[in-house]
Amino acid sequence: MRLPSRFVSLRCTLPLACAFALGATSANAAVFINELHYDDVGASGDSGEGVEVVATAGESLSGYRIYLYNGNSPSAAVVYANTAVPAGTVVSCGSQVRMATVSYASNGVQNGPNDGVALVDPNGQLVQFLSYEGAITGSGGPAAGVTSQNLPVSESNSTAVGSSLQLTGTGSSAANFSWAGSAAQTFGACNRGQTFTGSDGGGSTGAPTISSTTPTQGATGFPAAGDLAVGFSEAVTLGSGAFALSCASSGNVALTYPTSGTRFTLSTNTALVGGERCTLAITASAIRDASGLSPAANQSIAFTVATASGGGTGYYARVNTASASQLRCSLHATIKGHTVYPYSGSGTSTWTILEMADEDPNNSGRILDAYRNRSYAKVSDRAGTGSGLTYNREHTWPNSLGFGSATGDRGLPYAPYTDTHMLYLTDTSFNADRGNKPYATCTSSCGE
Repeated sequence: MRLPSRFVSLRCTLPLACAFALGATSANAAVFINELHYDDVGASGDSGEGVEVVATAGESLSGYRIYLYNGNSPSAAVVYANTAVPAGTVVSCGSQVRMATVSYASNGVQNGPNDGVALVDPNGQLVQFLSYEGAITGSGGPAAGVTSQNLPVSESNSTAVGSSLQLTGTGSSAANFSWAGSAAQTFGACNRGQTFTGSDGGGSTGAPTISSTTPTQGATGFPAAGDLAVGFSEAVTLGSGAFALSCASSGNVALTYPTSGTRFTLSTNTALVGGERCTLAITASAIRDASGLSPAANQSIAFTVATASGGGTGYYARVNTASASQLRCSLHATIKGHTVYPYSGSGTSTWTILEMADEDPNNSGRILDAYRNRSYAKVSDRAGTGSGLTYNREHTWPNSLGFGSATGDRGLPYAPYTDTHMLYLTDTSFNADRGNKPYATCTSSCGE
């Protein structure tokens, strides 16, 4: 919880949108969408709909997910399906790669001008966001605030049953291939006219290489609250100091990230200073694949942080109101560093915090309860302390229905127990009468 006020109560997890709003390099990733079918002439509905994903380095695709987007307008596409990608099977198409297909029931994939598909990695990081009948912008989910890459080809209600859109060409990353119009489906097998190079599907591809970074080299306007990301050609394990971030004003910025995987999200856990120059250092010797090999050389990614626009001062100085996605991301980074206080205790607790939040505006020594709007003396009128009419702490979501104190009196890991955004001071008897009943419309006996 953050002490100043319950009214700063935004809940969001949007550094993802921040990181990809400005030129993420998903097109260079070693995992990408390779085939798609969403519309056909079938009289009883579209059939054989699916999305194929390929891993050119041969790693398992387990943990990746496909999100389907649809909206009433191109600027407001929302998630309507979220499906796990299977581990996949190894296929030889020149070099060996791993392919997996997410299949859908008849008419399971929307076909229209405001529809798209997002590929998300096991860390929850957006890899690709594609649309097929015009560019769209996600308004929620992993592609929130991100504008899609619109495919140059599409399907219609006259497309032959059993066909699909496919990537063709030669290479090892999405950027090497081109989308071709409808042809007979090849889900789980080599696409027509497609040859992969540079991998053997088993992970023994020589030394690992860096396949993508967010931000890219020389990028400008990187969101102050954005997460960084680094992708590799194969699964690697990281040692101490694999990644380091230093900035002109923020200094050395601590990063948190997993220790193994193919694509790594690097969280700064703070907002960078608008307009400052930063360098992400990638240390090759601290990165190793299953064979113990490291990238050939260190790499440094230099970029510039977006200048704050329209924010406030003091606590909100780093909030950027330049766009909706920037506002969400930078505000989230500003408020996400919650501090946990105990439910009760001799020092700062939910009692003392709520007594500030619910203070009587006409008397700083008293509080107003949420049910009766009655004024009570602070501390001495607390339930268990005072006598007669007293006040107590009311959970918006009843504590007895879940999110109890799992570890001591701080409620961790279920913070709603002590979350002052979820607590209000109320008349003790009214609190008891409510019990754990949910809030609802009063239809009878509604008076005090």
